[in-house]
Amino acid sequence: MSLSAAGGPQRHRFESEAGPLGPAPHAQAQASAAAELRRSGRAVDSRYVDETYREMSRDTPLPIAANWSDRAISVSSLSKTYGLPGLRLGWIVTRNAELQERFLAAKEQIVICGSTIDEEAARQVLARRDEHLPRILTEIEERAGIVSDRMADQSDWLEWVAPGGGVVCLPRLRAGVIDDVDGFYRTLNDEHGTFVGEGHWFDTDRRHFRLGFGWPPVEELRAGLVALRATADAVS
Repeated sequence: MSLSAAGGPQRHRFESEAGPLGPAPHAQAQASAAAELRRSGRAVDSRYVDETYREMSRDTPLPIAANWSDRAISVSSLSKTYGLPGLRLGWIVTRNAELQERFLAAKEQIVICGSTIDEEAARQVLARRDEHLPRILTEIEERAGIVSDRMADQSDWLEWVAPGGGVVCLPRLRAGVIDDVDGFYRTLNDEHGTFVGEGHWFDTDRRHFRLGFGWPPVEELRAGLVALRATADAVS
């Protein structure tokens, strides 16, 4: 990231802490980022921390990363926790006054200003955060319970680590039980109309798959979980 100063061009060195796909490991990631920033001295000017999933934690979320250093940059949006990706709105937080000014200048160069209607919709949602967020977290907990109960009966062919929050998990097909991985995904998609994210999407083994449980209605979620079992029986 290049920044200019009165004395000529100046390089601003920063590192990016990719936000975990869920809030469970977020506390560990944030602690790691804070420790790394302290160790790095001035070799790194800023550390960018993606906190999009932070508020989906089942525990009380930690303060945003920008609280622990004026060299930390917190980024989040309305897309995940609040389920409003269509607004295309988020925020960037830093205690560094120079970066605040430069980020504002960059925004003005890129978009001039956001949609007034979208920004007003976002303002109203955040103004009623204490009303919306408990409802959202209750729905997440209900869906997580459904998935957890179903997974408890699938251990003969499926491994998983229960998420500590959020609406995503990454189960893994047991080796030696389901060896026809292509057949598993093909049967699940073509015969049961159920779709998951294959592991290679996330640069991991295709035995893993992303199972999201925040979007579908509860009955569709239950049907999809039943389809997983039926598919496993068909290809194992």
